[in-house]
Amino acid sequence: AGVRGVRPGRRRRRGGGCPALRHLCGAAAKRLAGCRGQRQKTAAMVTVAQDASGSQGHNNNLVLGVAYLNVTLYALCYQMQSPVLPYLVEKLGDDLATEYAKMQVLFGVVQLCGGLVAGPLSDSLGAKVLLLLSFGASALCYGLTAVSTSMAGLYLSRVPTLLQHAVLAARAMVADYTDHKTRATKLGYIGLAYGLGFAVGPWFGGFVAEQFSLETAAWLACAGSMVSVGLVVILLPGGRPSQQGTKDGEKKQLSWKVFVDVTKHRHVFSLLVVKFIASVPSAMMRSIFALIAIEHFRMTPSTQGNVLS
Repeated sequence: AGVRGVRPGRRRRRGGGCPALRHLCGAAAKRLAGCRGQRQKTAAMVTVAQDASGSQGHNNNLVLGVAYLNVTLYALCYQMQSPVLPYLVEKLGDDLATEYAKMQVLFGVVQLCGGLVAGPLSDSLGAKVLLLLSFGASALCYGLTAVSTSMAGLYLSRVPTLLQHAVLAARAMVADYTDHKTRATKLGYIGLAYGLGFAVGPWFGGFVAEQFSLETAAWLACAGSMVSVGLVVILLPGGRPSQQGTKDGEKKQLSWKVFVDVTKHRHVFSLLVVKFIASVPSAMMRSIFALIAIEHFRMTPSTQGNVLS
């Protein structure tokens, strides 16, 4: 009241309004800062998720590429034996037709028994372990074939094929690292990879046997299988990816009951029957063709390999 030019009423209104205004401004500033912090946090989470997704996609592509490469090597090494094994039987055995037929029967029985355990092993130990077992068994089979000096050695070389199921393991690996939208396409590439090795293998095996020796082709197949073992150990991860609905590294327990229950399904049983009926003529043709090529057409390993390719 004693200051000139200042009205007391206006001074009192300003003095009473400042605390409320400061409170409102402070609350608004805190809310704005919280929104900015939340926005920055969300952006950071999106960036991390994108980086993780890109890294995971890159790792999945690497896994699939290694699986396809190993399937090609597997088919190449396996088919290298097609034009070579009959001539080894002729060299070491007394009767080509009888001995070769026995070997094919033994191989079929061993493969049948191995097929019954390969799937449960993949579920229990993982696809990577089954791949290692398959390529290790292949290397042992081809190595025993190369050092065999009698028919007993050739028969013994068929025993490790009990675990020779790399295609099944590769399919399990691809199924684990793909989603349901792309799984059928990625699984189809396994057939393409196997077909490549299937086409080149007989020609290469016959060429090596012709230029060097029958045993050299077996040794090269053994070396190729060991390369696959190294690729699996170094480049493929163990366990299963987390996006498949299980914890990383979690393994299913080996359960024969599940296997039996699946085979009891009428659609699965009919599929197995059709597969069996279709495979019998194919197996007969593989066995008879080698005998006809040697005894009637007098084909060399190189010529037979060219025909098979």
